[in-house]
This record gives sequence, C-alpha cells and structure tokens, in this order.
Amino acid sequence: MQFRTEYQLKSKLLNRFEALVRELYDTRDTGGTSEEWSRRDNHLSGFIDAIAVSELIEMDVLQATIDRIHLEIFGESRVERRQRMQKLRQSAAEMDWKRLDTPAFERKKPRRR
Repeated sequence: MQFRTEYQLKSKLLNRFEALVRELYDTRDTGGTSEEWSRRDNHLSGFIDAIAVSELIEMDVLQATIDRIHLEIFGESRVERRQRMQKLRQSAAEMDWKRLDTPAFERKKPRRR
C-alpha cells in the first residue's frame, strides 16, 4: 500500500510541476508582464526546491519535463531558442539606430515599384 501512495504522490507532484512550467512559458508566449513572469518563475523555483528536498522525483526527470514542454510551446529547444534570441539581441545592438532619430515623416520614403 505504501508504494501505491508514494506513486500517487509522485504523479500528483509531476502533474502540478508540468502545469506550473506551462503557466510560466504561456506567460512569456502570450506577452505577459515581466512582473507576472517573475512571480511565476519564483513560484516554480520554490516548487522545484520542495521536490528536491522531498527526494521523490529526480532532478533529471524535472529537467526533461521542462525541455519537453518548452519544445511543445515554443517549437524549439531551450538551447536553440537561447541561441536565436542571442543573435536577435546582437543584431539589434549592431543596428544603426541613429536613422530613427529623425521623425518618421521626415525620413526618405522607399520607392514603390
């Protein structure tokens, strides 16, 4: 009977963990505020700490769950997304923003063909 109870507890913890990860990633995907993201991230971190203390679920299982959900929601792995976002930030930093100092109505308009 003890095994079944422990199995049920692990299952409930993992299901709740998955829900928290989805909520966190949905916040980012739907343009949630950074305050909301931070609150959910802190809640998830506390939940992970509680699972670690309980030693009911291995950390590699949690990481695999995070990776799987990330791939489902964003369509790319966490590493791929991090690399893509880094390239975007880098190209934005390299862009010549001075041309935007001029008001839009004064900028030279591109020719239409």
